[in-house]
Amino acid sequence: MGISSFTRLKGIFRSNINLNNYDEIIKNTSRKIVGNLPDDLLNKLIKRNPELKKEAIKSTQSVFDDVGKVLGEIDTLETQAIMRTEITENSMNRIVAKINLSKDFKYWEDDPLYIEKKLETLIKAEETLLNGLKTYLPETHNVVIKPLGSGSFGFTYKIEIFDKDNNKIIADKVIKSYRNQTFLNKIFTKMERFFASYSDEELYKALEEFQSKYGEPIEQNTKQITRERIPAFKRLLRIRFSTAKNGLNESYKYHGVAAEANSSEYLKYFAGHKISYNDGIEIPDMFNLGESPYCISSYIDKVSHKASKKFNFERLGLSHQDFDTNPTNGINGICIDIGGIMPLDQTITRSKEATRIIKRIKSAPPEERKEIFNSIKSNILSSDNSPKTIKMLELIESHV
Repeated sequence: MGISSFTRLKGIFRSNINLNNYDEIIKNTSRKIVGNLPDDLLNKLIKRNPELKKEAIKSTQSVFDDVGKVLGEIDTLETQAIMRTEITENSMNRIVAKINLSKDFKYWEDDPLYIEKKLETLIKAEETLLNGLKTYLPETHNVVIKPLGSGSFGFTYKIEIFDKDNNKIIADKVIKSYRNQTFLNKIFTKMERFFASYSDEELYKALEEFQSKYGEPIEQNTKQITRERIPAFKRLLRIRFSTAKNGLNESYKYHGVAAEANSSEYLKYFAGHKISYNDGIEIPDMFNLGESPYCISSYIDKVSHKASKKFNFERLGLSHQDFDTNPTNGINGICIDIGGIMPLDQTITRSKEATRIIKRIKSAPPEERKEIFNSIKSNILSSDNSPKTIKMLELIESHV
């Protein structure tokens, strides 16, 4: 069943997280913006343009849309570089075994054309932002955009904005440009093309060389791969590639622009107060879920930013294992990547009442939580002991 058209994403993103139909939701939304410009930029625009504040805000949002579109070109440039990368017959042996291209062939980042075009694109993005900001912030004199890194779902860049005296007009920002497909999907596409280019005989020789050199079979419990088994091996590789791609597509429930915009809005709504980096998490200010998706957030550095406490995801009925296990997702205790947030139980996140109860319990000291829950449970059951309510309470109790 399809969904009807609606204007704003805020309402649907506050209702639950990890939705199954992001593509359909975005397609049927007329306004694909979630959030607003960062507060310091917003306040400066309003102060500088008191009579034209609406126009100034909309125009500046459009400027960032243009910047996001330019930076999105780097995703295409990377794809082209990966597909151009030469894989030698010697390197194929390890590739077959480890299913890992990046360790065995020339890095696409070293591709001269990629380096040249990426730099040109960054300069173009800087010029786009500089010229656009001058319209309502004429004191803007220079803009610097620096790459910070990239992950499976996007590229991040630091933005610095200066006046003519080289003073920063606003605090540094980060713009994250989202990929059209995950990085690993690009790698799998490259690998499929690579294996398809080898005949059965060539592949057999490569595998035979691998086994001789490394003394281990390509498949578990197999001492030797015969020529007759090569077609079956190729089919196995295709199945593995297909399975891996399906798994990556499933991950869009938790990662990518839609999932992260969803989690951001959900967190802001159910936290019940304005969240800052002091709370242990940096939530992006604005998302654009259009054709060139991006988000804008504050730049968090190791010197001037530190969390006063760890953000309590469980208090909202959520977990964030990526933050707990991946050091690159945090700086000084501050979570800077909200991709990968999941509910402890979907039934809890679908219920505002259950979420409120979880918040109250998780806000209390651990030794008091059981007693608080029992009190809440007693009060609720005194007026409602329906099977649905009892199930909800059982789920909450399992997380207390």
